[in-house]
Parts: sequence; structure tokens; C-alpha cells
Amino acid sequence: MTSFNKYSIEYISPANVATAMLMFEFTTVWGSWYLDDVSIKESANPNRELIDNGGFETGNLGSKWNFCDERYPWITDGTIVSHTAHSGEYSYESKDPGVGSQEYLTQIFNIRSNTKYRIEFYVFYSGQPTSAKVTMFSY
Repeated sequence: MTSFNKYSIEYISPANVATAMLMFEFTTVWGSWYLDDVSIKESANPNRELIDNGGFETGNLGSKWNFCDERYPWITDGTIVSHTAHSGEYSYESKDPGVGSQEYLTQIFNIRSNTKYRIEFYVFYSGQPTSAKVTMFSY
């Protein structure tokens, strides 16, 4: 990739759920993934944003985003940066610390059962191509 690409996904929540988790998984051999402008809204109510700090404009992860690198938990290779953003001043950077990394960025929020949602986000990759994955769990 040479610039941010937009991704948009529809998700329909199952019956009898009240909570969901959005999870980004970044696998990096060499380089950096950049994530920005994460948004989840009900299709029928597009004015109500469910993600907190989706543009990372607080300059940090805030209280809702959680970071984990299972293979190297002592290394903090995910951070908020101001040098590469889709919009605003900041984005999330998942960077290889020199040993290859697989890290997760998650946020938990409330949802309604049997409801259609639109998930949108922007991703940019700089370096050797690896993989990024997004998953939504509801419970």
C-alpha cells in the first residue's frame, strides 16, 4: 500500500447479545501498520458512534482501547503517533520491534440484538507485506 485504504464491513448482531468486542490483529515481520478513523454505527442510526477515540485524537489509547502482544508481552510496539495519519493528527501504529510481532488492539462496547452495524476504518502499511485482520465478537 502507498496510502491509507478504507475498509467497510456490515455486521448483524445475533439475538440475545448486549456487548461486542472489535479486535484488530496485526502481524508484522518488518515495517509498520497504521490504523485510523475506526467507526462502528448502527445502520439505522448513523449519528451514534459506538467506538471511543476511533481517530486516536486524544494522543493516546484512552481508557477503552486495549493492547496486547502475546509473543513478546514485555515489548510495547503499538503506540499512537503523529507522523502518519489518515485524518486529524494521530493514528495507531503497530510496529515491528525487530523480532517480528503479532499484536492485538481491542475495544469493548454495548450493542443491541438483531441489529445491523457498519464498521469502517482506514489502514496503511509501510514495509514488508504481512497481514492484518479485523474480527467482531458479540456476547
